[in-house]
Amino acid sequence: MLAPPEQIGKLELIENIEYWYGIDAGELEFQPSGEDSWNFRIGSLWWVSVRRDFRGHVPPAYAAARELADSGIDFIIAPTRNRDSNCTSYLARSGLPLVVYPWSRAVPIGQVRSPYLASCLADLLAVVHRSSVEEVLPKEDFKLAAVESLYEHLTWADRVVNPANYSSDDDLHNLLSNHRAFLLRLLDDTVRIGAILRERAPSLFLTHGDPSATNFLKEDGKILLVDWGGACLAPAERDWFHLRKNFGSAPLGDLLIEEFYRKSWILTEVDEYATCLRKKSVGEADASAMRNRMRRWLAAAVKEYDR
Repeated sequence: MLAPPEQIGKLELIENIEYWYGIDAGELEFQPSGEDSWNFRIGSLWWVSVRRDFRGHVPPAYAAARELADSGIDFIIAPTRNRDSNCTSYLARSGLPLVVYPWSRAVPIGQVRSPYLASCLADLLAVVHRSSVEEVLPKEDFKLAAVESLYEHLTWADRVVNPANYSSDDDLHNLLSNHRAFLLRLLDDTVRIGAILRERAPSLFLTHGDPSATNFLKEDGKILLVDWGGACLAPAERDWFHLRKNFGSAPLGDLLIEEFYRKSWILTEVDEYATCLRKKSVGEADASAMRNRMRRWLAAAVKEYDR
């Protein structure tokens, strides 16, 4: 996020970190980065992420990353365990979860469309897919969690807005209204594909869920993978979709499964941003960034599916 969270006091955050992790957090400083978390740095030692996981925080996903790292898989950046040996702590007032990582000089690898790089990253993800953990992770059911919420947003977008009452919300209203027919077609198609895949019952593997250009990092010539909050048991195509989207190529799998993830990603992102903007749960800087990203995604999606 681009601005510090209004609902979190810095003193409360410092006290939580010092109590649960035994870390001197006096040098805590906000870092304007990330799209689904508020991030802080403590000197050159620790990185703190206060999560804004829209679909709910899943502690076993972070614990699974810790388990993989402890097993010897050395490209995984995993959270530090707290005094109760858990990878997640919670802020008392807001109830928001936080995870703490050792700070690293690693930087995002960037969106480089390179078949060679994509092949190297696919090899790393294949290691994850072959792994197993004791943590009980969610299983893919090919149901779109955002169905009811999306229909509500699109119903709201179909209403007439009084120009005399214009506000920044109308930017979102116009954006959804202009794409309403397209999003309804995309939603119906995704639900249809999901039903087919439930009948097929494809094999499930341990997947990361968002191996993107910002979650693959590089440090001293080594590639690392961070942000395991979406880890779950799913077909490998769940990761291959992101690899193809960010780096231009990926192993060839089941095209229908990859289509499901490609379409559901667009719909889930639209639903998350629309919900945040309508509830005004983020500041204007982040709200503006969300609207701009939605414009780019929807323009690209329409170009791809309506040609």
